[in-house]
Amino acid sequence: MSRASKVVPILFAAAALLITAPIASAVPGGFSLDSSVNITVGTGPDVVTGGPNGSLWVGNDGASTISIINPLTNTVTRTINSGSHPDGIVFSLSGDTAYVINDNKATVSRINTTTWTGTGTVKIGSTPYGLAITPNGRYLYTANSGSKSVSVIDTATFKVTKTITVGKSPYDSAITPNGSYALVTNYDSKSVSVINTATNAVYKTITVGTNPYSVAVNPDGTAAYISNDGSSTVSVISLSTWTVTKTVNVGKHPWSLSGCHSGVSSAWDYLLVPNNTGKSVSVVTLPSGSVTQTISLGVAPNAISALQSGLCSDGMWIADGVAKKVQKLKFT
Repeated sequence: MSRASKVVPILFAAAALLITAPIASAVPGGFSLDSSVNITVGTGPDVVTGGPNGSLWVGNDGASTISIINPLTNTVTRTINSGSHPDGIVFSLSGDTAYVINDNKATVSRINTTTWTGTGTVKIGSTPYGLAITPNGRYLYTANSGSKSVSVIDTATFKVTKTITVGKSPYDSAITPNGSYALVTNYDSKSVSVINTATNAVYKTITVGTNPYSVAVNPDGTAAYISNDGSSTVSVISLSTWTVTKTVNVGKHPWSLSGCHSGVSSAWDYLLVPNNTGKSVSVVTLPSGSVTQTISLGVAPNAISALQSGLCSDGMWIADGVAKKVQKLKFT
């Protein structure tokens, strides 16, 4: 099943302040569409992520392939078979291994990024989408939408060590920078489950907007951001109080979201949110949480990522699930 077949937002709870009016950016500069970048990939691209050695990986759900892009030449350098309907993609610390969710087969594939060959698969819960890896590279957490669960995989043995019950239709997962917690969006429960990774038990459940879809965590460890597909908002969750501190109005059906920094520190200066049916990207300036730009874009933008550097100057890369292409937002 493609992500485009189901609308799914992001997580955050409690008292929220609605932000509608753009406020001046705290960081000089802004984003614009780079018209010179229009990279054709496979059918139904619905995940994009920065990969090893400055590469960009695009999961083509409809084609069951992964396109690997060189951002310096803006070309697809390799296309590999992923298994079946790739969704989440993460990498080992060394970058020599990629882990890929296959949602139609309810598995995670392990791929050697040097030989480009599969080195194993492991069975998880039904209809998985989100995939996250702990900062030490030891454990994977998968959000299994069809079974209301999260699978914990030990990467050393490549076996499931724990299955955790969460809310309805868990869709995406992310790990805090200290590795202590996993956050999981529950699309049909209007909530985010917070899992203590030491005990692999649900520590808290936080109410957020309607249909929370994706979750992203600021590298500075201060906040998590949830895209709420059904309410066209982003919930901002404090990782110190585990409460929703702000609700940001964005475009229609926000799906993925990702941030970037200016290079002064790893803390994100901007959060970018593709609005799938809104055909736009909302640029949220951090830490204020103000929408400072809305960029018209494509047919159905549904996934976004920085490169592994996390630098805004390296661009933000967007997959369009209908147009079968990847575009770049440049920062100036």
